[in-house]
Amino acid sequence: MIKMNPRYIVDYGKGKFHIFDREALNFLDEKNYDDFRGLKWMKEIGSLAGEAAHLSRHSNKSNSSPWKSKDSIKEFYKLCEKMGVELRLLPEQSIFKYRQEFAPGEKKTDPLDLKVWHEAIKKNPSIWDVALRPKNVEWHDPKELYDDIKRGNIRPENMTPYQAGCGYKNALKTASNSISANGGDYKKTIPGKIAYDQNVLREVARRLQNHNSNDGQIKNGISKIIINGETIEISLLDVLEFEPGKNNTWKCHRECQYVTCMMLLVDDTGKRYVNPKTNKPVGFKMIKQFGFVSSAFHNKSGSLRAKFYHWGIKPFSKKYFKKIFKFVKGDKIDYRNDEHEVLKKFITKTCRIAYEQTTKAMKKYLDEQTTEDMKKYLDNPSNTLEEHMK
Repeated sequence: MIKMNPRYIVDYGKGKFHIFDREALNFLDEKNYDDFRGLKWMKEIGSLAGEAAHLSRHSNKSNSSPWKSKDSIKEFYKLCEKMGVELRLLPEQSIFKYRQEFAPGEKKTDPLDLKVWHEAIKKNPSIWDVALRPKNVEWHDPKELYDDIKRGNIRPENMTPYQAGCGYKNALKTASNSISANGGDYKKTIPGKIAYDQNVLREVARRLQNHNSNDGQIKNGISKIIINGETIEISLLDVLEFEPGKNNTWKCHRECQYVTCMMLLVDDTGKRYVNPKTNKPVGFKMIKQFGFVSSAFHNKSGSLRAKFYHWGIKPFSKKYFKKIFKFVKGDKIDYRNDEHEVLKKFITKTCRIAYEQTTKAMKKYLDEQTTEDMKKYLDNPSNTLEEHMK
């Protein structure tokens, strides 16, 4: 037999664990909770992978997990380590795409998903390489954490980076809901007024025009690729529909995505989001991890995901699928077509980089302003995350 990582893949459904042996290419007998967690079912000790939803979450109400406490999951992790079983957790949000690629049209079942994971990992071994390890699993409930921070049960100096990030994410959600509830006229909001200051527009335009990616795909703000025999060039300025005006001025016609970039930096009243551990404005690492979510499928999607993906990346992608592959209304991506996949990833990456560079340019501008410079926008600037969360 050819040694494979992972040796076994597990899924959970209808009260049973379903296990596929990738070396023997067969299914083991279904196991109940007690039989599975003891690991005595393994023919040989080998690596094990399963979706994070089934192996890292506990709930008394969910049918996707039999674990009733985090302690029971931790005991399972310790047993795996003791027995030499390398355990990793797969991103369940990816299975939809892989099912379309490796089993199009087939009815979803737990055994089918195991076969799909097997084929996906065989084609892309990096899925296993980058899968989540048990030591990196976070056990915090974001809502409970948010409440604890508001009540003062967790002091800023004692927060972990994850806890601080969750506080930022919830503050961001509150502000985003407030702005969205006012009719979605983003340009007239306080973040919108700051974003559309010509000084900010010029800073963003300059950065987008001059950006070069490390992989060489983007040079001087132009993202380039050849797909289906056709060369595609997309300007980062075009992603946000920037247009030069008179006297070194700029216009931006993608108001939703452009203002949303500013909303990652300031709340609905114009106050900067601050990392409570440092008492400084949130850094880009925290912004990207907890606020900037542009993926179509995401475990805990940020409140701004729809603004970036559904109203930004998705329609932009449709335009190019219509141009390159002659898509008409109702056509969908064929995940068995490698060039469809390449175009989708190219568009998503290009848009994401445009949004990221826009946010970085805005952050640079705000960081360079003094309190006096910002008085035309702000009243009583906040300097603590707790004030945002009240």
